[in-house]
Amino acid sequence: MKSYPVTKLNRLAGVVLDDAVRGPVELTHRGRRKYVLMPADHYDALAGRHEVRAIDLTAMSTAEADLLIEGLADPVAPVQPRRPA
Repeated sequence: MKSYPVTKLNRLAGVVLDDAVRGPVELTHRGRRKYVLMPADHYDALAGRHEVRAIDLTAMSTAEADLLIEGLADPVAPVQPRRPA
């Protein structure tokens, strides 16, 4: 993880942000880690935030329902989407 002193943030803002796109960057104050800057999707994953989608089960086709049931039966196994008949 790259590290930058907070006092140099104004001069190195572009460099720090470029590094933060690649992964977490720590910002130090008086030699101690004070802040961590990271991409929003990394933070969301750490915070347990993820996209939630609602599905109207009554609007689902039989083929889609079969895929759902198959996926629920074994959630670890990858399910290959089938082409509708």
